[in-house]
Amino acid sequence: DHIMLLDMDYSIRFINHTVADLTEEEVVGNTIFDFVPSDYHQVALDCFERVVKSGKPDRYETKYITADEEAQYFDVRISPLMDIGGNITRLISTSNDITKRVQAEQALQKSKEIQDLILSATDVLLAYLDREFNFIIVNQAYADAGRRNRDDFIGRNHFELYPHKENEALFEKVIETGEPLYIKAKPFEHPDQPERGTTYWNWSLIPIKDEFSIVQTLVFSVLDVTELVQAQNALQAKTYDLNERVKELSWLYG
Repeated sequence: DHIMLLDMDYSIRFINHTVADLTEEEVVGNTIFDFVPSDYHQVALDCFERVVKSGKPDRYETKYITADEEAQYFDVRISPLMDIGGNITRLISTSNDITKRVQAEQALQKSKEIQDLILSATDVLLAYLDREFNFIIVNQAYADAGRRNRDDFIGRNHFELYPHKENEALFEKVIETGEPLYIKAKPFEHPDQPERGTTYWNWSLIPIKDEFSIVQTLVFSVLDVTELVQAQNALQAKTYDLNERVKELSWLYG
């Protein structure tokens, strides 16, 4: 930990040890704001003012840029130092290096942004479910097809939103067997969108297993092939009509 004794004007009177690229002589006598990027000044000042007003410890997070232009992050706890009359005379700053934690959070956020980009860059409907078929995440195409916001799905059960005994049995079979399932042109009627009539979907259900080969989650991908099926049905109907006409002509002119 980095421990500093601060005057009420935030100048540093003492520090137990500094960051690697600063000496004690370079730190003592300067204010805390000389070592904090300007965009963190206000959050630090707000914390100091809360401590002075309440007389209670408080904290904030800040950043330090090294001589090599690398960012280090610190969780800073500010505590009041009082005289015998209960007046705050100085402040004690205790800083913990949280760089690794912040970097992990930033990497996770970046990964989420990339994940969202990948999920949104396809017309295929994608959903990630737990083993009880509750939604963990869906892509934008899935949300659009359901006429909901993406966040509206999170935590909801698939078969609460789309009740279907046959499909639920298929999902349960994948959980039990651990084997993926692929289905072509499966008919489905949306209970909340009856005006769409019967739609047709290619879908796959891929189990994700833990180290004990127990299914923990599912990747559900769905592709709307309604227009293709309707076109195929129309073509078959036309072909049937044509064949019937040919039969009639053959009978007439036999």
